[in-house]
Amino acid sequence: MNPDKIHLEYKESLTEDYTKNYFEIIYDKNNGAFEYIYLYNSRYGTLEYKDGKKEIHKWETEDEAQDGSYLNKNYPIICLDGVTDDRLLENNIIEANMEYIKTLELQEEETEIINSGIEFLKK
Repeated sequence: MNPDKIHLEYKESLTEDYTKNYFEIIYDKNNGAFEYIYLYNSRYGTLEYKDGKKEIHKWETEDEAQDGSYLNKNYPIICLDGVTDDRLLENNIIEANMEYIKTLELQEEETEIINSGIEFLKK
């Protein structure tokens, strides 16, 4: 990877196969720009910034999962819904990830990049 790009990645696993929170940032030091930001939360959904666009996806409810077909009524699979602009959901995903990030021992530069990335997402 380019030495001018900083790639930060953190994963909070509850079990080997189950992730509670996941946080990833790619930051270009030369341009002072975020190329990619991704936050995942097992309860709320995902938030992704890529190619100048921000997308927020929420997890389906059980009723939404069952609506798809007869098979889904008996074997529902909870998936991500389409893109939403729900500010409360966005805030919940950010806050859940930041609570996890606070438990880590990070270097000062990592903390600054993460905080700047969160402020960037909130704009």
